[in-house]
Amino acid sequence: MRRILGWLAVWLPLLAPAQEVFSTLTARSQVRLMLEQNGTKPSETVWAGIHFTIPNHWHIYWRNHGESGEAPKIEWQLPAGVRAGDIRWPVPEKLTWMELTTYVYHREVMLMVPLTVSAGVPLGPLSLRAKVDWLECHETCVPGTVSVQATLEVGGATAATADAPLFERTRRTWPKPAAAPLAAWWSGPEKDSRRPLTFRVPALAADSKAAFFPYLDAAGQFEVEPAADGLLGNGTFAFTHRVRVRAGAWPETLGGVVRMEAADNATRGMEVALKVGPPPADSNKVAAPVLGGAALLMMVAGAFLGGLLLNIMPCVLPVISLKILGFVEQSTKDPARVRRHGVVYSLGVWFSLLVLAGVVLGARQAGGGAWGMQMQHPGFLLVMLVVMTLVALNLFGVFEVMLGAGAMNRAGDLAGREGYAGSFFNGMLATALATPCTAPGLAAAAGVAFVQPPWVVVAFFSAVAAGLALPYLLLSFQPRWLRLLPAPGPWMEQCKQAMGFPMLAAAVWLLTLLAPHFDNGTLRLGLMTVVLALTAWVYGEFIQRGQRHRGFAAVLCLALLGLGAGCLVVFQDRLEWKPWSPEAVAAARAQRRPVLVDFTADWCLTCKVNKRTSIEVDRVRRKLASVGAALFKADFTDRKSDAIREELARHHRAGVPLVLVYSADGVSPPVALPEVLTPGIVLDALDRARGR
Repeated sequence: MRRILGWLAVWLPLLAPAQEVFSTLTARSQVRLMLEQNGTKPSETVWAGIHFTIPNHWHIYWRNHGESGEAPKIEWQLPAGVRAGDIRWPVPEKLTWMELTTYVYHREVMLMVPLTVSAGVPLGPLSLRAKVDWLECHETCVPGTVSVQATLEVGGATAATADAPLFERTRRTWPKPAAAPLAAWWSGPEKDSRRPLTFRVPALAADSKAAFFPYLDAAGQFEVEPAADGLLGNGTFAFTHRVRVRAGAWPETLGGVVRMEAADNATRGMEVALKVGPPPADSNKVAAPVLGGAALLMMVAGAFLGGLLLNIMPCVLPVISLKILGFVEQSTKDPARVRRHGVVYSLGVWFSLLVLAGVVLGARQAGGGAWGMQMQHPGFLLVMLVVMTLVALNLFGVFEVMLGAGAMNRAGDLAGREGYAGSFFNGMLATALATPCTAPGLAAAAGVAFVQPPWVVVAFFSAVAAGLALPYLLLSFQPRWLRLLPAPGPWMEQCKQAMGFPMLAAAVWLLTLLAPHFDNGTLRLGLMTVVLALTAWVYGEFIQRGQRHRGFAAVLCLALLGLGAGCLVVFQDRLEWKPWSPEAVAAARAQRRPVLVDFTADWCLTCKVNKRTSIEVDRVRRKLASVGAALFKADFTDRKSDAIREELARHHRAGVPLVLVYSADGVSPPVALPEVLTPGIVLDALDRARGR
């Protein structure tokens, strides 16, 4: 009995939250069927409205739900002779949650539908009924369904109902049709069945931002992916969205709604039709007025001040300490040489920022570009991780960066060249580490400069370079200030080793930025970094400082480098997983697609084995592609997701792994696969999900 009570004491607290959630998983939106008039005459039209009162923090979806969700559906049950028209949809809002963009309504919304009464309908009261299905979401999604009804009097006197003002208020939320179709053009090449499409929309002077909500393609041959809000310049909003083609040719026409918001938060909508054609002559020009003299000076001053303050930001502190140490080492040498090093360092900073200016200008032509944008690219982050790790190991003394034995016989010329190269590299490194930080004055200046002509962008980056390099340049031209630093001595070696720790901290920070770009990235990148450190140690201990077995050590270094690279590619996912959420699954099921959900965690060894042996294998990948399955990953690594915990409890699992397969019929409950998988188990489940 004590054993039974002990098990109950363990499990009941775990089940209690799930029971509480189950008791609240019911739709809470209030839905009513309203009529604008209490009666009508034969051959006339009356407006009906499905009115939603939505709880705080919850939302329902627009006609195009976006990357997850499901639009409301109205199934009319009308008497003979009464016909329902199309739904009129108010302008929605854009909501981004867990990297998914959706188009939604909050608080309340009315979906108005015209009801046409034919001439042959008998006079008297008519009972109007409708079944309404919807999905309402907050942190979880709950389906709702309700039957609503109203009575319409045909013939006789007609009068506005008490709800008529709500109908008039709703009409003001409808998008106004554009005067003519808008020109759109393909602004980039095709890649992975996707291609960027750009168009422009005239804006009112009061409009401060805008977003484009595309309509769904009725044939399902293409979709328009969400994008950032439109860029305003010269009284025009410019939009660039990627179009993904599922079947057929690239679309020639498409439509949607542009939501514009003024500075006072007043909104208006414009229904637009886009006609795809050749790009206009000015398609590569930035749609922004050139700054006047005073505004240009303010922008340059802000950039200079921001670059100056970047020197004390955490991103640059490791390089600051390293550069100061270099000045200490040079303080006893020729002052002219110190000045040359300061100039070379400044040139390294300026060169790096000019390169970044070129990258920004190129990216802007493709619809993007921002300060620190290179930190979004995994290739750049990987290079910086390797560089910072090697710099830290070099400061620790694991290996040395030095000239070869033959070069040591040369005089100060080559030694000087090596020193200048180091100063130039320090300038580049400081710039690379500075860009993720935004100092006071820099953000505002960047926001102005990045929509200007190219020469203004170059001036902006040059001003940042001047501010970033100025302290070192002044120090190199004022050798007297170096006297404030202690004389060279044994402390310099200790200081050098101490400087390795902020460099190592910078490497750890870069690892955290890079990890989301890789599946199980933290573990794999950490292993790669450890292997890289081991390679550097073998190189320093047995090649630089050793006398024997150098050939074997060199072969071992190459093998270790291969192993480090293998950490990045061996376990890389080849399937396209999307973040799991109940609404994302509901959206995929609404499209009648099979769904596979992998509930996993970085610390779950069984999860990793299942994925590598039974899911991420050729046979299963081909099957997933053939059945058109949607793949979702529910990451339970931090164990903080209540939604994942509830889903595990719903399927009687205390933890991960859990793999669910949903059938393509959209209604059947999911099948929970065994904890230990084989390819055959997964293939059988997918066959059943497809209905075979």
